[in-house]
Amino acid sequence: MDVINLTSDPAETIKHGNKTMVKFSNEIRNACVNNNIKTLERTPDLGIEEQFRLVREHFAI
Repeated sequence: MDVINLTSDPAETIKHGNKTMVKFSNEIRNACVNNNIKTLERTPDLGIEEQFRLVREHFAI
């Protein structure tokens, strides 16, 4: 946070960082899909137990 606070516009720096992270995540996901790699996607409406269930199923645990 100290580095962000030293920028001329911390809010814009965070906003840009968030956009970059979303773009990177989408690129990784698309690469997985294009290479037939199964992905797990977590959405805000999933409860903790449901998230763990999906992970267990994904890794056949």
